Amino acid sequence: MSRGSFSRLGGESGFTLVELLIGLAIGGILLAAATAALTAGLRISEEAGNQVEEAGWAQILGSRFLPDAQSAEEIGVDPTCDLGIGPADTLLNTFRWTTDVSLEKKLRVAWWLDGDGAIHRTECDGTNPAPTLDEVVADGTDPVGLASIDCPATRCTIEWTASGRADPYRLTVLRRAG
Repeated sequence: MSRGSFSRLGGESGFTLVELLIGLAIGGILLAAATAALTAGLRISEEAGNQVEEAGWAQILGSRFLPDAQSAEEIGVDPTCDLGIGPADTLLNTFRWTTDVSLEKKLRVAWWLDGDGAIHRTECDGTNPAPTLDEVVADGTDPVGLASIDCPATRCTIEWTASGRADPYRLTVLRRAG
């Protein structure tokens, strides 16, 4: 055996300790890179899913808000029924319009934010002390942190911010001329 060469005695086969250590080091590096890529992919997928869910809630909220704001004859009226709003909840605004002129039936709709961060739309028909409909129109993975409805003379704007989002959603509707 010459000096500096690594020949195997007796024709033994296998890997040397140095080869095994180098193989383990390369395997560890590849495993760390694959784990980082998988983690980043999962995080991006979760964020995309949250954005799709928030967009869905925004579409539902908009589809309910548009007819309420456009049809309202009066804004900021007493809902005339028990909304079930507690101390942690916030009444955002109310709308009223006539649904049956012959019966002088006036529908009132209250929009409110509950203490858990969901936006509700509650209908009252003006004759019944209990709401005729209470629906959650925005309740995503992140609860709503802030919501407001502002209705000057010609337009109504609803604005809300999900707690995990910096920029608010805003929907402005032009009101019909009365």
